[in-house]
Amino acid sequence: IKMDLEAYEPLAIQGAARTIRRHAPKMAVCVYHEADHLWRIPLQLHELMPKYRLYLRPYGYIWELVCYAIRG
Repeated sequence: IKMDLEAYEPLAIQGAARTIRRHAPKMAVCVYHEADHLWRIPLQLHELMPKYRLYLRPYGYIWELVCYAIRG
């Protein structure tokens, strides 16, 4: 699942919680739209699926960060 929702990523993750818990999909979620998303989104993903391994990767400009969640 790829998410670049212009600051609505936490709401989308909340709405997809059952699917994330059930299927543990690979995820790529933008974490640069709001300052607190840098830690809020990885924590939210970890709470839903503790077995996820989380990675932050910058793209383009240094502020364009993506959090990858992959089942470990």
